[in-house]
Amino acid sequence: MRSVAVLLSLFLTTVGIGCGGSAPPPVTEEELTSAVVTDAKANILGLVESVRQMKKQGEPIDEFCSEMTPTFEGYAESESDPNHSTYTQLVEAWNKVASGDAAAIDEVESLAQQLPGS
Repeated sequence: MRSVAVLLSLFLTTVGIGCGGSAPPPVTEEELTSAVVTDAKANILGLVESVRQMKKQGEPIDEFCSEMTPTFEGYAESESDPNHSTYTQLVEAWNKVASGDAAAIDEVESLAQQLPGS
């Protein structure tokens, strides 16, 4: 039993040494902005795919698009964002889709592809 306690103590000391000490460097504003834009791009492209699937299945898209409009407006809120004009164009294109212009979904996709990120 004593050997188990010694091994456990040794293990915890070793793990503690490996975990302590240095904190990770702070996230820069540029890294944070890049992550947000990448997430926005992925989110928008996911919404485009959802609309396309709904159209294929003959489901109405107007209500779904209307519910998602605040998401697009949220992206366009910050005028200091370097992608502000693209986000503003995305809001306009998304509103076209929401008002029944289903072909405008291609415009939404094209604009989303202009955003940085993968």
